Amino acid sequence: MWGIGSKEKPKSRKNRKKKKKAAGNSFFRLIFSLLWRLIKQPAVFSGIGLVLFAAWFYHSGDYDKIKNNIVSILENSQKNSGMVLENILLDGHKYTPKEEIIAAVTGKVTEGKVYIGYPIMQIDLWKIKADLEKLTWIKRATVTRQLPSTLSISVSERQPMALWQNSGNISLIDSEGEIITERKLDKFSNLIILVGNNVPYNAGHFLKFISTTPDIANMISSGVLVNGRRWNVKLKNNILIKLPEDNPERAWQYLTKKQVENKILESNVQVIDLRIEKKMFVR
Repeated sequence: MWGIGSKEKPKSRKNRKKKKKAAGNSFFRLIFSLLWRLIKQPAVFSGIGLVLFAAWFYHSGDYDKIKNNIVSILENSQKNSGMVLENILLDGHKYTPKEEIIAAVTGKVTEGKVYIGYPIMQIDLWKIKADLEKLTWIKRATVTRQLPSTLSISVSERQPMALWQNSGNISLIDSEGEIITERKLDKFSNLIILVGNNVPYNAGHFLKFISTTPDIANMISSGVLVNGRRWNVKLKNNILIKLPEDNPERAWQYLTKKQVENKILESNVQVIDLRIEKKMFVR
């Protein structure tokens, strides 16, 4: 025990400080010893040297200059070996003009960085792919090199399936209901016209189930989305078909069956109501 005025307390604190200092020194000696052993290894020493040199070289003023010189040497080497862009092969385009695709590869979309005579190994294929898929008609694009001098481009275009009429505006949509374009629609006047506010969100399902019976689908002139919930289908012979909100594809199959059995769509009827399952009301 020690009390007020006892000399044991300062002595204890002094001992603790000495022990702590000794422990700290031992720790640093251990770390230094390990580092020294590593440095004495040739591979490790060389690695550390390379890292330090690279850091110094990168921050020096010569890095960009040497990099540009290397790039220039590689470009000249590729040009001398004939590995430069000379041909562009296109495949899969029907609606997208060839000139529009070429412009996306070599024109302002890529800021003119790719051109005939450009080193083919330096062409950014992913950048060109992304630029092509921004075009109106192109859904997917594949871009590959065919060494020594050809760039091959294959595109998959959106397939026009219907015209969407809404508030006086007409748009061309694909099989998924995605809007393709609102321009130059004259050559698509034979397509089904879909009417309604929410057609793009519902068209994909509608177009899918009517396409299961091409003969009947070819008889359709228009489809109206009623209250965003169900479809009324108008045939070219003016027959109106009322489909149910639930399971319209089942009702369509039922209609197909009746058409096969008695050619009901070619008879003298005005309205076919299929809103009640497995029932048909004709007027």
